[in-house]
Amino acid sequence: MADLKHETSWFSDQGPEQDVVMSSRVRLARNVVGYAFPGHMQPRERAELEDSLAEYFSDREEEFGAFDTDEEGFRELLVERNFFPAEPALDAGPLYLRNDERLAVQVNNVDHLRIVSFRGGLDLRGALDDGDEIDDSLEDEFPVSVSLEWGYLTARLDDLGTGLRASTMLHLPALRRLGLLEEALGAVWKEGFSVRGFALEGTESLGDVYQLASRQTLGIGEEELVEKLERATMQLVNYERHVRESLTDSRRGETEDAVYRAMGILSYSRCLTRTEAFRLLSWLRLGVALGMAQEITLAQATSLFFLTQRSHVVHSLKGYGIDDTQENEDEQRAVLLRRYLESQR
Repeated sequence: MADLKHETSWFSDQGPEQDVVMSSRVRLARNVVGYAFPGHMQPRERAELEDSLAEYFSDREEEFGAFDTDEEGFRELLVERNFFPAEPALDAGPLYLRNDERLAVQVNNVDHLRIVSFRGGLDLRGALDDGDEIDDSLEDEFPVSVSLEWGYLTARLDDLGTGLRASTMLHLPALRRLGLLEEALGAVWKEGFSVRGFALEGTESLGDVYQLASRQTLGIGEEELVEKLERATMQLVNYERHVRESLTDSRRGETEDAVYRAMGILSYSRCLTRTEAFRLLSWLRLGVALGMAQEITLAQATSLFFLTQRSHVVHSLKGYGIDDTQENEDEQRAVLLRRYLESQR
């Protein structure tokens, strides 16, 4: 099996509108002609399709690595990197991850093929182009089920049509702090988009990070869907930026104090819960975006939201040569953050 890199995944990318938009994600659902949907496949069928796909990717082994999604530790890392659903289909097959960790192909997880592509910032078209490229290549070898009336045939009715799900991840700390978040998110929800929090604990989104996602796949083309999501995303971007101006104008001292306190605690703390770390990282990322903190870049600040999740804490510490996993998770998280911020000075 391949191994995940320390901090060279999609979340370390820079991109358009990155002060607010952390990432763009596209997912394409496809099913191969001649096979039942994964939930109804016989073991022989499943093995045959997975063997054929393994042969296809073996010819691209310099570009893609294979991951066993049942292997201990890997699934959690893939979930935290948003490549794999938190509740995967039973007996999901392998995942093939491109070496730059910006594109993956999931096998027999709800659908036969699920192509997931990421770009930093607001770059849905770039993510879609990446996904379409591997999609076209796979379709040359594995013809997929398509209907003239219904489009791509998928295991779930809400994926019929384009089979495309697109989303953007946004950092909206100013809207939340000034009590305007519910109004802003409600406006885009009414336009047909779903909104969910990031790294949820109960009903609270940690770190003021939210995912805006498309809901419609039937009766709309890929380009139109992406364009609508881009417009909705920019609506939130402009609203957040406008509200940030009030933080730098009328509340600059208070905002700077919160940013520098966050940097100090993250740099020297010996124990940090996930909730506290995300709260502090939200202030730090906001400070970087406003030019108040120049110790790290926006891309690096974004990376820390992912590297400080539970499974990544242990995995990332290994990147610093620390293999002792016996310590408390909150202590490990503090060590990771101290080491990371020290390395940027």
